[in-house]
Formats: sequence, C-alpha cells, structure tokens
Amino acid sequence: MKKNLKRIIFPMKKNIIRALSALTLLVGLSLPAQAAVNKGALLKGNQTVKGTNNLKGGGLISWNTYSSVDPTIFSHNLYSEKLTVLKSGHYFVSATLPIESAVGQRATQRALLKVNGNAGHQYALGQSSYARNSGGHTEGSSHFNALIWLNKDSVLTLDAQDIAGNANNRFLRTASLFVEKVEGNRNVFNAKATKIESGDNLNVSDEEEDRNLIWTGQRINKAFGFVKATPAAGITLKDAGNYLVYVNIPLQGNVARGSVGLAVSLDDEVVEGTRGQQGYIRNSNAHTVSSIHFSGVINAPEGGEVLKVETSQLAKAGTIKVQDGKTASIFIEKLANDGVFIDAFSSTSSEENSENLNPNAKTSLALDGGTGVSETYLDDAHYANEGDAEEQIVIKKAGNYLLTLNAVFQGGSARANPRLSVEVNGQAVSGAESTAHYIRQSDGHSESSGSLVAMLNDLAVDDVVTVSVQREGNGGIVTAQEDGLVSLQYRGNYSAGDGETSAPKLASFTGLGIDGFTANLEDFGLKVDAATIKATVNDADAELTTAFDNGATTINYAFSNIPAPLSQHNVSLSFSDTAGNSYSQDLVFSITVNYKGVPASFASSSVDMSKRGFIANVTQISSLQTEGPAHIHGGNLAGAEGQLAGELLNPNDLDDDDNPRPYLNEADPDAWEGWSIAPVEVGEVINWNQDEGGQAGNFGNESLIPQIPGWGDSSDGIVAEIITHLELKRGFHQFGVNSDDGFSLSFGPNPKDILGIVGGQFNGTRGAADSLFNIVVPEDGLYPVRLIWWEAGGGANIEFFSITNGKKILVNSEEPNAIKAYHVGKSAPYISRAHPSGDVSKTIEFDITNGDVSVEKSSVVVKLNGDVLDATVFSTDSGLSVVYDHGDYLPPGTHDIELSYKETSGSERKRSYSFNIPKGRIDILADKPFNYFPFDESNGGTVASSIGQSNATLFNGAELGAPALFPNGIGTAVRLDGSKDQAIRVPDSQELNTGGTWPKAKKSWEFWIKAESLSTDGPQVLWEQGGVTRGVNIYIQRSDDNTEGESTLYMMAWNRAQTFFGGALNQVGDEGITAVSTTIKENATYHIAFVMDGDTEGGTEGTLTGYLNGKQFGQVGGVSQLWAHADDSAFGNLWTNAVTHEGDQAGSGGQGFTGVIDDAAFYNIALTEEQVLAHFEDGFAGMPEKIEITGQPQDATVPENAVATFTVDISGMPVIDVKWLVNGEEIATDSVLSSSSFSIVATEANNGAKVKAELTNKAGSISTAEATLTTVIDKDAPEVTSITAYAGTLNQIIITFNEPLNATTAANTANYKIDGLEVSSAEVSEHGQTVTLATSQQNAGDYSVAISGVKDTSSRGNAVEDSISFKSAIDYAMEIVSDGPIIYWKLAETEGNLAIDHMGLRNGTYVSANQSGLPTLNVDSLVAASNDGAVHFDPQKDQRINIGDNNLMNTGTFKQKTFEFWFKADALPQATDEDVPYQKKMVIWEQGGGWKGLRFYLNATDTSDAPQKADLYFMANSHIGGGTTSDSSTWTAPPLDLRWGGSTDERGPGESHYGYEDSVPVFVKSEVEVGKIYHVVGIIDGDSEGLNGKLLLYVNGKLVDEEGGVGLLYSHGNDAGIGGINAGTIFHDEIADGTLLTDSYFFNGTIDEVAQYNLVLNAEQVASHFELGSTGADNEEAPAISISRKADGTVTLTFDGTLQSAPTVNGPWTDVPGESPINLSPEQAQQFGRAVRK
Repeated sequence: MKKNLKRIIFPMKKNIIRALSALTLLVGLSLPAQAAVNKGALLKGNQTVKGTNNLKGGGLISWNTYSSVDPTIFSHNLYSEKLTVLKSGHYFVSATLPIESAVGQRATQRALLKVNGNAGHQYALGQSSYARNSGGHTEGSSHFNALIWLNKDSVLTLDAQDIAGNANNRFLRTASLFVEKVEGNRNVFNAKATKIESGDNLNVSDEEEDRNLIWTGQRINKAFGFVKATPAAGITLKDAGNYLVYVNIPLQGNVARGSVGLAVSLDDEVVEGTRGQQGYIRNSNAHTVSSIHFSGVINAPEGGEVLKVETSQLAKAGTIKVQDGKTASIFIEKLANDGVFIDAFSSTSSEENSENLNPNAKTSLALDGGTGVSETYLDDAHYANEGDAEEQIVIKKAGNYLLTLNAVFQGGSARANPRLSVEVNGQAVSGAESTAHYIRQSDGHSESSGSLVAMLNDLAVDDVVTVSVQREGNGGIVTAQEDGLVSLQYRGNYSAGDGETSAPKLASFTGLGIDGFTANLEDFGLKVDAATIKATVNDADAELTTAFDNGATTINYAFSNIPAPLSQHNVSLSFSDTAGNSYSQDLVFSITVNYKGVPASFASSSVDMSKRGFIANVTQISSLQTEGPAHIHGGNLAGAEGQLAGELLNPNDLDDDDNPRPYLNEADPDAWEGWSIAPVEVGEVINWNQDEGGQAGNFGNESLIPQIPGWGDSSDGIVAEIITHLELKRGFHQFGVNSDDGFSLSFGPNPKDILGIVGGQFNGTRGAADSLFNIVVPEDGLYPVRLIWWEAGGGANIEFFSITNGKKILVNSEEPNAIKAYHVGKSAPYISRAHPSGDVSKTIEFDITNGDVSVEKSSVVVKLNGDVLDATVFSTDSGLSVVYDHGDYLPPGTHDIELSYKETSGSERKRSYSFNIPKGRIDILADKPFNYFPFDESNGGTVASSIGQSNATLFNGAELGAPALFPNGIGTAVRLDGSKDQAIRVPDSQELNTGGTWPKAKKSWEFWIKAESLSTDGPQVLWEQGGVTRGVNIYIQRSDDNTEGESTLYMMAWNRAQTFFGGALNQVGDEGITAVSTTIKENATYHIAFVMDGDTEGGTEGTLTGYLNGKQFGQVGGVSQLWAHADDSAFGNLWTNAVTHEGDQAGSGGQGFTGVIDDAAFYNIALTEEQVLAHFEDGFAGMPEKIEITGQPQDATVPENAVATFTVDISGMPVIDVKWLVNGEEIATDSVLSSSSFSIVATEANNGAKVKAELTNKAGSISTAEATLTTVIDKDAPEVTSITAYAGTLNQIIITFNEPLNATTAANTANYKIDGLEVSSAEVSEHGQTVTLATSQQNAGDYSVAISGVKDTSSRGNAVEDSISFKSAIDYAMEIVSDGPIIYWKLAETEGNLAIDHMGLRNGTYVSANQSGLPTLNVDSLVAASNDGAVHFDPQKDQRINIGDNNLMNTGTFKQKTFEFWFKADALPQATDEDVPYQKKMVIWEQGGGWKGLRFYLNATDTSDAPQKADLYFMANSHIGGGTTSDSSTWTAPPLDLRWGGSTDERGPGESHYGYEDSVPVFVKSEVEVGKIYHVVGIIDGDSEGLNGKLLLYVNGKLVDEEGGVGLLYSHGNDAGIGGINAGTIFHDEIADGTLLTDSYFFNGTIDEVAQYNLVLNAEQVASHFELGSTGADNEEAPAISISRKADGTVTLTFDGTLQSAPTVNGPWTDVPGESPINLSPEQAQQFGRAVRK
C-alpha cells in the first residue's frame, strides 16, 4: 500500500524571489586564493594516471587540477592519484565522477574507492553514470557518500572502472573527492545493509509491505537509538532537530529497463523530497549494475521518530538486488543549527516556464521553500537568501561550505536528462555537477533523481552560490515530482600551529584556454617566498603576475599571442619558501577548445556604426519552375552558391538556340527577364521562419523570411546570403546557427571572399537544429561576415546567435551582452575564385574581384611552398586574374600558397591558401572519382581515400602491403582471406549511397583483382553496397560451366522500390535480375569496371555494362535509377544483405573473397568505353613492350573424356589478346596480362590434335610452338565398386561404378535383373558413376543383381556383363530422412556437448546446471532398427538440450508441423490430491514461449510415492501474430477469432502473452507408463484462414487423440529445449514463464531419434516409422522357428514373433494370421516361411 508523505517543518519561512544565473563556457579569470578545509582534503582531476581523460579501459583518477589538504591529517601532491591518511579514525568520503560519451552506446563508469590498492570498498562506490548516447544524452555521473574507518597511513585512490559499453570511448569531465575526518565528538550513525524485510529483491511494487532495508550498525553515537548487534530496519532519532542523511545502494539485476527507487520515512511516512531514483538498469551492452543515492537534511520535529529506508519498483518488474559482494550504506549526522542553511525548491527562477526543470539554457533553481511542504532554515550569521534574488545564497562568513542537493524529476521526452550544477558568482564549480538523471519514458520508466555533494572551499564574504539546471539529453517538460532539497554546512579553514614546519605546496594548476593558466600555492607551517616564483612556458621564460591572500599565493600567466586551438603547453614552475627550501614541478596544460582564429587584418576601418543590421540577398527556385522538385540546389553549399550566382539552368526554358536559360529568382518581385537579386536591409535580428511567429528554434516569435513566399507562392528552394560586420572584442566568442536546412558562415576582409575563415557550417539538409562554433579574434574590431543559408523542402528557419555565460543571445538584439552588427561599410577587394581545390591540375589560378577599392596589379606576388612563382596577372572587367602554369600536373600532396597584394587604399594583405592534390594515377583522378582507394598503406586498421572521403576500416586482419597488381600500380594492394571473414568496410556517404542528391542514374565502379582461391561454390563478394531493396553487388561464384580453377564474375545492380529493376523483393532465383557476367581464372590479374548508364527520366531505358581488362564483356538493359541505400558497404565481404543471381542474400558477414584488390575508384558518371580502356592501359607505364613467351604449351596425354589443359606464360604490355587454335581452327580467345590457359575434352576423334596460341598486343604478334594432345582410348568395361540396398519403405539399391556411364544405357531398367524383385526405375547421378534403382518391396536379407548392357562413355561403348550379390537392410535414419524432416537429431553422440542435426540446420547444445554433469550420452538405444545409442537426462542436474532459434524451425509462420521422437521415462511426476490448480510436470520437448509455442510434457496423475502412470500432453498455442508494427518492439495480435490456445492458470493476466479473453487450452494427450518405450508423433495440421485445423497425437504408430480449433502457428522465438525448458513456456493448466516459474520441469529418462518436419506425416508414414524402428538390426538374435511333420503330411510350425510366408525365398513376404504354434495342411506347406520380430 502507498504511504503518505510526511510534512517536515523548519523554524524559519522565507519569501519567493527569482532571478537568472549564467554559465561561463571559457573561464578567463584568476581563481580565488585557497586555504585547506580543517581536517579535510579536497581533490579534483580531469585525467587518469594514464595521462588522458579517456576512461575507456578504466583507470585511477589523477588529482591533477586541485589539491588542498589539512597537512596534519592528510598527505597529497598535485597530480598524484594517492591520498594518504595520517591518522586512524572514521572518515566521511564523497566522490563525484562525471563522464561524457561521444560514440557507441551505454557507456557507464563505476566510481570505486580503493584503500591500499584493494579490490574496492564494500559500499564506497557509485555506478549511476549511464550515458545512452542517443537523443542528445551523452553525459552521466557516478557519486557516493559514505562513512568509513581508516587506519593510519591508509592510501586512498578512486578507480573509474568500465562497467558497460566497454568497447566505446568515454571521457572524464572533472572528478572530485572530498574526505573529512569525523572526530568522536560528532554525533553520527553509520550502518550497512544487503536486503529488505521481504528478501533480496529490492524491485518490489510499492503496493507490497516489508520493503525497508535491514541495517547492521557500524558507528552509533548518542543521538541514535539502535542496537549494534541486532540488524533492524528502524533507526531512532532520539532528539528533535535536523539530521543530514546519506544513503548509497549499489544495484545489480538483469531486468531490461528496470529501475529501483529509495525513499526515507519517519514513522513509516515518506519524507517529502527524500527519494533516490537514478538506479536505471538497461540490461544491454553489459549494463546490469547501477546505484541509487540520497543526500539531504531532514527534520525530526519532536525526537523519538524512527527513520527507515524503503525501496520500490519504478519500471519493469524482475529481480534487482544489492550488488554481489557490496552493501548498501547509510550515514546520518545530527546537525547543530550553527552554520547551517536548509531550503527546498520545485521550480526555477525563469519567469516564463519556471516549472520546467529541463530548460535549454542554464537556469538557477528558485530556493523558495518549494511547494510549501518543506520549510527552510538559515543561520543568518553565515547566509542571506532574501530580497529580489532568492535563488542566490549569499555568504556572510568567509570559509568552506559543504553543499548537499537532492532533486526528484519526472516527465520529459524520451531520454531526457537535466544537468545539475553549482555556481559561485556565476562561475560553474568544477567537479560539482550531476547528470545521472536519465528518464527513458519506456516500460514505465518516467522518473529519476539527482544527488550531489560538493565542497565549496574558500568562499568569501558576499560570494553568491546558486544551483542550476539545464537540459543535457532530450527536451520536454521535466517537473519536480516532489520538493528538491538543498543544504549548506560551514567548515572552517586549517590553521597552522605554532612551530609547524609543513612545506608550502602547489594546490592547483588550471589551464584557462586562450587566457593562459593560473596556479595556487598554499602556505602551511612554512611560507612561499613570492620573489622566487618563476616559470617557463614551452621552454621560454614566462611573465607572471602573483597575488597573496590569506595564506595562499595565486599565480597567473597570459599568452602574448593567441595560441593554436587544441594545442599543448609545457610549464616548469619553481619557487622557494622563507626557510630557503626550493621546489619545482613540471606541468602541462592544453587548449581543449577548438576554434578558428580570425586575423586582425580582416577587420574593417570604414564601417558606418549608425547602420545597425544586415543586408540579405534572398533567392528562391521552387517547384513552380522545376515542375517537380521542391528545390534544385541539392541541399548543399555548392548548389546554394550556384543558385546565388544564377548558374542553375532551367531545362524547361530554352532560348532561340535551344540552350537552357537560368532560372528566375522568385524572391525578386522584378525578376522576369533573367536572374537578379533585390537586396533587403534587415535592421533587427536573424530569427526567420517560413511561418510568422514560428517556434522552430531557440527563441520563438520568429519573423517571416524576407520576400518569402516569392511570386511562386512557395516556401521551398530558398538560398539567402546575409552580409554584415560584427563588433567583436579581443578573445573568444561562441556563435551558433539554428537552421532548417544548412548554412555556412565565414569571415574575410570582404564578406564574399572565398579564402575567408569558415567559422561554422552544416553542409546538408536537416530539421531545425543548432550548430555551435568558436571564433577567436586577436584585436577589437568590426569584422566582415557572410552567412549563407539554404532550405530544400519542408520547414524553413534560421537563427544567428552568440552564447555568453551559457546563454544564447540573438546577434544584434538589444540584450546587454548581444554582439552588434552593422551592414554599411567600405568593401575591400576579395578572392572570388581559387584553383585547384582538390583535383589534379597543371595550373594555379586566382580571380580578384574589386570592392569599393581595388588591387594594384603590379603588387601581386604568388608563392608555392615558399618559392616565388612566375605568375601572370591579367586585368579583367571586375578586377584581376592571376595564373601560374606548372607545365605538367602538380605533384600529389598538400601545397601551401601565399598570395600577397596591395590595395589602392594602401592596405597590404597576405592571403594563405592550401590545396591537396590527391595521390594516385592521373588518368583516374582526371575523370573525377568521388572515392579512390589506392590501398597504399602498409600497416594500420584503416585505408584512406585520396579524394578526402571517410577512411575505410579493415576487419578481421585484412593484410595491407601486398604487391601492386599491375606494373604502374601506385604503392601496394590489400589481400583478403575469405575463410577469416576479412573485409574492408566503407561508411555511408552522400556521394556513395545516401543523402539528398539521390536518386542517381549514372554510376561507375572500377578496381583490380586477383582471385587466389576459386574452390568455394558460394559467392565471393568483391564489392557490395546497399541491401535487398536497392544496391550493387560485384562478386564471383562458380557455376556448372566453370572448369577447375575458373569462376564466374558477376556485376549487378537493382532498385526494387521507386523505380523497379533488378527483380522483386524476397525473391529466390534469377527472374528479372539485371546482371552481366564473364569467366575469370584463379591467380590471374584483372581490371574490372562496372558502369551504370541509367534512365535519367526515371524510365527503364538504361543499361548496365561490364568491362574486363578494358573490353566490354556484357550489357543488360531495363535499368532505371538507383535510389539512396544505406547499410554501409564493403570490399571482400557481404556486409549487410545483398542480392545475387540466385536471389536475396540475407545476413551480415560471410561470402568472403580470397585474393588481392587494388586501386578502387567510384564515380558519379557513366564511364565511356574509351575511359575504361584508358584506365586499364594506363596501368602499364611507358611504351608497349614486345611479347615474350616465358612458358610454351606442353604436350598432354589424358584418358578419353578427361580434360586436357594447355597453358602459355607470357610477358609484355599492355594487355595481350590470345587466340587458341586446334588443328589450325580458332577455338577460344582470351585477354590476359601474364598467362592464358585453354581446356579441351580428350576424345578418340581429337587424338593427336595440334594445339597452339597466337598472341597479339600493340607491340606486335607472335605464335607459340604446337603442343600435341594424346588421348588414351578406353577399352575396359565399367566395374561395380559398391552396392548398398535399403529395405523397409525405401526399397532402393545404389550401385556405384568406377567410371562415368552412358546415361541412356544406365537408366534402362531392363539392364538390371534381381530375383524376386522388380526394378521400376533407374536414376543416374550427376557425375554419371552412380545408379539408384527403385524396386518392389525388399526384405532384409541376401539378393543378387545381374547387370548387362550398361556402357561407359567411351566411343567404343564398353558394356558391363556381371552378377553381384548384396545384402538389403532396414536403415531407420534413411527412412526418416526420406520423408523430408527439417531437423533430425539422432542423439547418437558418444562425446562432446553438441547434439548434431543430421539435416545441417540447427545443432543443439547439451547443458546442465553447472556444465559439469551433462546428459549421459551413448546409453542403450530406444530404437532397435538404429541401435546407435541414445541420451539419458537426470533431472537432479537440470540436464537438457538447448536449441537456438531458426526461421525454418520456429521463427517463421507455419501451417503444418510434425514432431517425432522416442522416449522412456525412468520416473514420472508425482501428483498431489490437494486442491491445486495444476500438477507437477516433466518436459520432453518445448519450443517458443507463452505467446506462441508448443510443448510435449508428462503431467502427473499418480499420487503414489513411485508413480507408475502419467499423461503425455502435446499442446500448442498461437495468440499473438508473427509480424511487427513499424516499432519493432510492438507485436501485432491477430483478430480475436484467429487466436488459439492458452492456459487456465489464473496467475496470467488477461490479454497477456499467457492467454486472452476466453482462451481455451488446445492439447491432445495419452496415458503412458514408467519404464516403457514409446514412439511419439505430434502433428499440427493448421488452417491459414480460420481455426479449422487440428492437433493429432500418435503413440506407437496409432492415432490416440485429436483436437480441433487450430489456426496458424506464428513465429515463436525464445529458443527450444529437449528434456527441459530452455526459456519460458505455458502448460494447459500452468504458466512457467518468467517470474511465475514454479518448478524445474526436467525430464527423468531417455530420449532418442528426434525429428521435426514442416509438413504432415500421414498415418501410414507414422505406422511405418514405428514398425521399422521396432524391427531388430541385422546383428539382433533371430527369432526361433521349428517344424514338425506328421504322418498325414500336416506340418506344425512353432515360432517367435510373427510368422510370414512367400512364394519365393526373396519374397514378397506377408503376415500369416495366428499365434504360435500353427498347423498347416500339406497344400499350405508348399511355400516359404520365416519368423520375424516386430
């Protein structure tokens, strides 16, 4: 039952006053002077002992940024990970470990206190730092607060341990550790716990009782009533007053999205605001542990109240307990009122939306008493918190203050996570933050909480403390579930005693970004001599400033010039004390912020500062002109620039010469005759939306986009150029643009200068979203800025803002900290074109366009890599053109250009420009591929594209550094081993396969290959991209036409949506496949090219063309366009689904290529035949080389009908055309680089043939010597090598010969004679050496076959004439296999842990409770006809066979199923005569779960101690469908009238996966006895349209029960089990699923010969399997039979088993009615007889 909230009253009430606080992103101020906390140690650090902030792999925290300790209690040096305790006693330890995750999922770090390097403290740990890295949630934090005992000289370290998402990087922010000695005079209580009153499971519904933790006391002072030796839930608070409470509970569980909460109660009433709810467990990526915490002050109004801590379930049900080996802990301290501040909150100080605790901008909490349930208290000698800024706590007494905070959250969007932080005077306190407040909003998880403890040291009088919240993850309104609690406690400073000689120490060292560093030295017994303080920075003497205050010296250093972003700086600091002792320390700090530096020369000196605002050049081309697309600029910067320049041409508007005219600008009201732009002055801010008053961005109340909608009445296809001058102060500035879609912002001497500094950019399309970027300027000034923004389709908005102290402020707004913008000024000349920009080139070119001033022509100087060039400068109508001709192509690599000139205004400028010429072959680069992998790397895990696309990643050891595949190969190649699943993965990109520029009609792929193994039959992927809907696959696969050492190269593309070509989804086979193919040879080198020249109009008139070694080998039509297709791409491996000529290929991995790949290039053009040939021939440098034969074809002698191969080895360049001639007649052609082979079948006719090759290349022709083919004529008849015969129902005889046969004679049944049998058919195998005869009924025994007229394939037709004896036998396994099971577990293993499926579909695994007592193998078989062993199961060891899911077994949709097995129970479940809803059971076979599935089990019916009988049940159910909605986690249920099955167990809730309303179990059953062998067949014969199907049960060959009401059996995962339950299941009367599992259900006995079919066996097949299985094997003792003849001729037969008679000794045999003995008349005795066992 739910408990009431207890209302706690504090002595003093305050008024509600609100104001805003702020966040400083980059601190440029000196830190305050420092003094140690009395008896305390405060440490902070942002790296581990590894010297990095990357926490992947864990590590001890290095306390490198702050170290302040009382030297009489502690010892510590800055940067050390070790804090040494100098005195024994109790210590309060508080830790905060905030992390940030940039990649991967669910990174989580444990903060674990270690004492003397041990395995970790029992309860001083926190593990709540879950960082999902989705929905903006990238941060988390772990915390703990605990009282522990420490011995003198104990060494404390804080270990940041990986506990989830361990493969992912995660980064430390600033960790903090506060340790304080708790002397004996402090009134405290400390205890630990491992369970609650009801047991181990803490995840209990709040409707349940007995949820309080049971405490075992550790330290108990006089204010507390608790018996230390007696564990108890209640802790008596003897005295009235305030109590500081810390609770810490480490959790462990395997519940997906489970969450446990805690709450503190007084006298069984929960105290408002005392909840801890951050214990979320995802149970994915190893995230199975967490922790919950509470820290805060509660009030005992009267004294004598009993404090308890209860837990409750907040999300999914399941077991979550205190982590193994750890304990929960509680620490309580009775507080005096001196130096105490206590308050509550439920809102923020925001005037607009104060109840939202998840604001976009940092907002301080309103410390106004919250909802009024919690009152407040303050000691006014230490604090003030009144007036107009009640969110501010004003310090009235200098010193140190311990802050505790607890906030309870609910609501928000999925993955919300408000950040809590603490500020002093508006500056964030490092290490004082909490981000452990993740709210998933799924599976009931909708609430969380935050707990933070922070030591605020060295506060001065009038310092202002605030506590703030800010959105970290997703948005949405997050509110206070209850009041949040905030408290402060005063702590005094350490003061040195008389005569103390403790040395001064470096207490902190902090990098201040571009502002340098600050350091603090603390005096102790000895003092710092300020005159001796010196430092070097990067080995240069540094100019320092120092200040002394209250025993601490602050040192500051400022850079003389702005440092490079992300740079590292080495500092050597030295000083002496007043006793003359010297100290020094080497330090490092880094610039951790990336930014762009804007030269001071860019600033303009001629700006009209009376003209505030911007100039906007707005353009629009919408669907009115495009007649379809919403935009034509492509959603990228290049297209946007083209639109602004009027370069986009309209194919629907032609001039008199049929040339397309430029589109018109719909945003210019007068643009009717050509492209034009009408500039607009914008006097206010850039906060635009296509809808006036829109709310898309951060600020709301958005203005209409100027001149939009244009005369096309549309809001799409917009590009706007916004020009202004920003008034910037020296130093760091953070800007942001919120845009839908993309933007680019740049600084330059003229806003349009293309060599300007790009400050920020989003080059693509998106919904409204922020892009933040940083700028540093060296001097105050007015800096020209150009902001270009584009919109493609859908929403349209843009905001331009800066960020100051964490607050976003629109540029040019009237806010006090807004950056001002001015739109009028004298413009400088600018660079309007620079070439090259990444392509191969022979020239370097610039265009300089005049502004209001121009460039002096004679002043232009160009330098290339420091050398002055002989460049030509031309005058143009708009300015100057500068050209340098290099003569040849510029070499690959990065080149630096300096362009200097003087303006007519007198300003001199030096402009820098860098470009990269990609590495690779010029012929390829000149055709402008978008991706080009030369594969030149010799080591590492990635390969680079020389064009600048993303690197490709090597998987599973792909080998770099293989020799290049062609003479002109650049560098090296890459070798792949398909058997190791090696691959090279290429990530998605806009050019390759995704993005807004699709669909594409023209694409080309080319690379070089050498296949080193062609022996596998499956596909070997060379390159694939996309999936089964859209994609490309270039692969090799052997076909029937390939000879040894050959395979077929396939190239194919498909688009099975939008524009259909290449087949249909989910198809099997090659119908409609668009592919080209040709033959390649093993270990031969090839250049391959695949060209898609699709239909640009969207029809199917395009083609796919394949080229091999520069020559076209195939082309296929019917091709349209290829649309975007994600899933990444790969060389050498099936990365994620594809298509081959055989149909869809599902899965990931496999189909690996074994061989070498080199020089791969991809294009967004259709290469011409001439281009392909040129690329191939360019692989051979220099002039053509004359052909040289290095190996002549050799004579060959081979048997008749065998294959003879002739080979010529050659050299010469480029490709050599080969023509093979036999007796002067051309037979085959080839194009090769080094070797060519030709194969021919040897016959009597071509015996003695002369074979040679004619070779031709551009250097000439040559012929080989002739080689002779000698055929060895076959003169021998075929011989029989083996005969195998199967009786029973198979009736087959398999005859194998020593050579291939003439198919016609071998298939002639007249050529085979067998006494007593008729041959009905003869089937010849594919290789021609085996013949399978089908005969009339065979009996086990001896036979003879006469073979005549069966000939071999030789020209002479040698024929067999032979008679061979053989034995026919019953083969039970062959009988089963012949009826087509999908799975067949014979259970005949003699060792190992695998149950082998002889159909090859799904092996099972033998398991037991501890894997030390697996099921017993090779026990006596239950099936006489196989007699090859069985498996015995011992229920005491939880033995069973586990079988994983398979789409043919259980994860498809099934209409028909048959299940077959043999079993013998050694014991049966015992029934009870008590009134219970269900009886005990033993499971023989189950698959599926409660939703859908089937099971065979024994149900108890016998109440005796040794039950002799039980009922065998076969039950099935299917009441949730097999498909899913678009949310794959949501199962779709069929209509009620198509559901069937269920359970009568009332514990399963209605409409659950146990049943549904009015569900009725569907089962069939039969009684069985202990110790007997049974053959069981269960059949589902379903109905695909209704419930007219049925279940059937056969026992020992006979139908014993059937039941109707059966429909389809839908997909039923959860794996399968034999001998026990693998996952969950239900029974006709009982649910055994999840937490309702009530018994072990394991089988006791033997199981044998298990098979499953996706069809229905008929009654005859079932009976046959039983009868044949019961028939003894050949080595079984024969049944006895004896004959006695009387004088009258009558005969008496005495026999075992069944008597059979036949007219001949070979049968056919029929049963003779009657039991032994039988009397026969003389006439009846004239036949053959035998006795058989059945």
